[in-house]
Amino acid sequence: MRKLFYLILGGMLLSMGFASCDDEPDNPGDFSIRGTLDVVGISSTLGHEYNLVVLRDFDSTIMRYNVIRDTVIGVDGTVNVNTDTTWYSDGVCRYVKLDEVTVPYEADTLTMTILSNAQWNAPTPENNNTQRWYVLQNSTGGGDGYLTVAINRNNSAQERRYMQIQRILTSDSATIYEIPFRQLGKPSN
Repeated sequence: MRKLFYLILGGMLLSMGFASCDDEPDNPGDFSIRGTLDVVGISSTLGHEYNLVVLRDFDSTIMRYNVIRDTVIGVDGTVNVNTDTTWYSDGVCRYVKLDEVTVPYEADTLTMTILSNAQWNAPTPENNNTQRWYVLQNSTGGGDGYLTVAINRNNSAQERRYMQIQRILTSDSATIYEIPFRQLGKPSN
């Protein structure tokens, strides 16, 4: 009786294993479609809505490079590393440069609304050896989403010396947005 039970159980497990295997997975999408990205609005927790003014919207060439290194050992034992950098064109991208967004001196959190059909990335702005006053709370996403930015309070009466330039780009670099941010100084009482 026990052998019959194990035989039936083994047959059921074997049939479930064959039935659960698909021949080929379905295609998740058309990868030949060019990635799109649009920043449609910026709002803040303090209740500010920022107008986005496009300064330039143009097509640019994506340039990539390949570095080839060749190590040569001389007869006298010296080691020389020869490098050769070759640049090549890798398609066309849409580059959108927006006008400055001026934020108040108070600490705030900005939310940028992004419409996209691709994965996107927002690298941390370069700080040019200055203190950062701008922190990304998320830097990647896919499809429609939000980019959240925390802004520190400016306790100085002067506006920040350096603006933070935020770039948002699709994973294939087909679309790049550039948004400069400037922070005002604290008003004197």
